[in-house]
Amino acid sequence: PSPYGTAGTGVTIPLRQAGTGAFNERVNLAADYTRAFGGAPGALIGLAVSGDSDDTKSSIAATVSGLSLN
Repeated sequence: PSPYGTAGTGVTIPLRQAGTGAFNERVNLAADYTRAFGGAPGALIGLAVSGDSDDTKSSIAATVSGLSLN
């Protein structure tokens, strides 16, 4: 479950451990939805991308580019 928002409305799916560098991701949102909530997904009404540096006692400088939802 996501620590943010109302219970049952959000799930955090971590993709990797902390690290540096550039990364490309490809995910299956429908499969992630089914895994997180069960059942078939409805219309996508929001998407969150997050980064967390709390435990590293450092800050993050990041960019998201070329985001495409297909």
